[in-house]
Parts: sequence; structure tokens; C-alpha cells
Amino acid sequence: MRRAVRVLGVLVLTGMSLSAIAQRKMNAPSSSKVSVFGGYSFLHYNNGTDPALYGQGEPDNTANGNGFVASVAYDLNRTVAVVGEYGYYHASSVSNTGLPSSVSAKENAQTYLFGPKLSYHSGPITPFAQALFGGMHASFGESGTYLGSNVSIKGPAANAFALAVGGGLDWKASRHVSIRPAQFEYLMSRFNNSHTFTETVLPRPGDGGNGKQNNFRYSAGLVFNF
Repeated sequence: MRRAVRVLGVLVLTGMSLSAIAQRKMNAPSSSKVSVFGGYSFLHYNNGTDPALYGQGEPDNTANGNGFVASVAYDLNRTVAVVGEYGYYHASSVSNTGLPSSVSAKENAQTYLFGPKLSYHSGPITPFAQALFGGMHASFGESGTYLGSNVSIKGPAANAFALAVGGGLDWKASRHVSIRPAQFEYLMSRFNNSHTFTETVLPRPGDGGNGKQNNFRYSAGLVFNF
């Protein structure tokens, strides 16, 4: 009986020691220099307004795009990294309820962004902030009725300056894998007209004429550390 108790005690102590070692390894400063992030991304896109159209105000023409985002970060040190990112989004409908219209629209957008990232490592949780700069490539098409007229448009593709500023947090699931439950960003684009690519048919000065779109982006996924 005593021998069984001693064996059980040894097993318990061994298990506790192995668990403590594993926990220390998980929480130890990572020696990884490169991390790769990939996952789902949601983009709420604002196509702009036309406050001067027929002397009436018009609400924003907005689109909700679903897609994915992938990025690679290279750590310069424990706090600062440089990030290169690609994102793709597809929106199957665009709302436009301010005027007598019934429009079905599709938009595809791709982002190419680069910039610095700041991280604060504290145990298994790592909050971060980043500012990325680059461009957005987008295409647009729609069909339906607009102000009593039938429209069917396949708009040309366009490119514009874009930037994304925001942050999120990573949870360290293992030494080489982290979970990113939330990344929130303000994403600004600089297309020159409010309906983005269809100014020849639906002329509008975007956002009162300044060609600036204020968008929101949410992303979540997995981070692989190498």
C-alpha cells in the first residue's frame, strides 16, 4: 500500500513538473522572426454621398463585403515589425434608398498594404496596433432602375490610394500558433467619385466632392510563428 502511495506521489509530482515546464515554454519570449496571418475579413464600404443631387440630400451608398486577408510580418525587434498584407472582398448588393430606385450591385475589391506594426507581449495575450499604406483595386457593376430608367452597367476597374489604421490582439495557443479573435481597422480609400466606378452613368461628386471613402474592416484568423 505504501509503495503504491509513493508511486502515485511520484507520478503526480512528475506531471506537475512537466506541466510547469510546458507553461514556461509557452510563455517564454518567442524567438520567431516571421509570422503569417490568414483568415476571414469583413469590409463595410462607403461609396460616398451626393448632397447636391437635385437639391436633395442622399444617404451613403454602402456595401458589406466578405472575403479574406493574409499578411506576413517580420519582427525588427520584440516590439516593432514590418507588415505586408493582401485582402480580397466581394459584395453582392449595395443599398441606395434615398431616391426612387431599385438597384442590384456587385463590387469586388482587393487591398495591397504595407507598414509598421507595434506589439506589446504580456504572457499569452499580445495586443498590437498597426498603420498600413498602399492601394485598393476595385471593380463594380449594377443593374435595375434608377430615377425611372433601366440601367445595366459593368463598370471599369479602378485603382486608388488606401490606408488602414487599427489594431487587435493575438492569443498564444502554442509556441508556433496564435489565435487572432479580433482585428478592427479604419480603412480609407481615395476613389474620385461617390459611385466609385460609374461616373459616366451616375455622376456624383463623392463625399461632397473630395473623393474620400471612410470604411470599416474586421478580421479574425490564425497566426503561424516561424
